Amino acid sequence: TTKQAKKQFERILKLYGSTSLTGATKHEIRRVWEEFDCPHQGKVRLSTRLNALLNYAERGFTIKMKKRDRLFVDYKTYVEEQDLIILVAMAGKNEDKLALRIGFYLGLRNGEIFGLQKKDFEKKTRRLKVRRQLVAGEGYYDECKADSARDIPVPKHLVSTLEEWLNIPIEKKKLNDKKFGRRLKDLSRRCFPDDELKQISPHGLRRSFAKHYYGKGVDISGLAMLMGDKEETVRNNYLGLKLTSGMFESLKNQLEK
Repeated sequence: TTKQAKKQFERILKLYGSTSLTGATKHEIRRVWEEFDCPHQGKVRLSTRLNALLNYAERGFTIKMKKRDRLFVDYKTYVEEQDLIILVAMAGKNEDKLALRIGFYLGLRNGEIFGLQKKDFEKKTRRLKVRRQLVAGEGYYDECKADSARDIPVPKHLVSTLEEWLNIPIEKKKLNDKKFGRRLKDLSRRCFPDDELKQISPHGLRRSFAKHYYGKGVDISGLAMLMGDKEETVRNNYLGLKLTSGMFESLKNQLEK
């Protein structure tokens, strides 16, 4: 949207500050970009806007994202249900306790968690409509893409948690969406100092959701619909499933029947 693009342009200009995009060398611009700490999706959007500015300034070059820029830092991190209990017990803020449980049991993206509103939840049917997300650090809502907007069932044990979360003022959520990620990383490091795979970010909760319910028998197709993602993404990025030699032989035998 135009509003979103404007915000992203403003972030780039603020990021570079006195470093002129019309006079700085490619090396100087690249150095600032590499030092910039930003979530994967946000960095992808910003790289598009940055290259648009470079083209407008007729610099003759663009910034390409390296392989490490395209990967989530916490690619393999996740927690199990017993780990979640520890995190919730040790979390200092009540909002963090609620967000932890919602992220683990509903598999929502961080922006989707903070974008939830009272009108999205039908208590009678336990149907939650995921329609928007709060853009990290920007304080405004962006509608979910068509393939991400979805309706998901809420487990009975999570209803009271979700209702309490929906009663938190929207302005308070806007102030905490980005801070929650930092607090979660610090919290998981304190709880699991010797286990890097449990030192999660909000995206790690989404991976935890996929692994938790896949272990309970929910198939990849069902997980993809619940998470608003492609089956291939769920299989590779969230579950980390690979075709082992044993699986290959098993599939080969099944095809022979």
